Amino acid sequence: MTPPSRAPGAPSARQDWAALARRLTPLIRSRLRPKRLRHTLGVARTARDLALSQGLDPAKAGLAGLLHDCAKGLDRGESERLLKRLRLDPLERALPALWHAPLGALLARSLYGIQDREILEAIRFHSTGSPRLGALGRILYVADFIEPGRDFPGLGRLRRLARENFSKALKGVVAGKISFLAQKGMRIHPVSVQFYNSLLESGSKIPPKSPVKTIPK
Repeated sequence: MTPPSRAPGAPSARQDWAALARRLTPLIRSRLRPKRLRHTLGVARTARDLALSQGLDPAKAGLAGLLHDCAKGLDRGESERLLKRLRLDPLERALPALWHAPLGALLARSLYGIQDREILEAIRFHSTGSPRLGALGRILYVADFIEPGRDFPGLGRLRRLARENFSKALKGVVAGKISFLAQKGMRIHPVSVQFYNSLLESGSKIPPKSPVKTIPK
């Protein structure tokens, strides 16, 4: 699927995230397959709920959820073309399952008008995680894993834990993703392991600011 022309309504310095999400929702609906759309809307709702419980802006978290898989509508050829605009490490470039995260950040900025660094960072690292991921990124990372459309053993416990002790839930989600990949004999990106180790070492404390420097322009 060819990316759309730039979406109307690029954000101002002080953005009404809820209003922007309402404007972008029809575009997202038109460009994702039904199953992917259900997942996307589930992640957006879950991110809003988690943000509320953590004292963050629920509308901003919901918008990050709405856009997190926006690159899933691209075909392989278009994805490979856009990847030329990004600086990925060799392993990430060799794993197509990870492409939609950096490509999603690229599209969120260049096509949907998102300039907010926290949202772009959250989208960029929602698959692998990152040791320096900020509060919004951690919310999206967990929301993507526990949204209502998913169903596998142990998920109910993680959903309850996310409401009661987010730090423990975050560690559980990272461990669960790593374990799943290992059991399937799939390659695990080192940044995911670094993310898990950093959570153990820091007690899941959120970094004071976002120093990530790989958000595409």
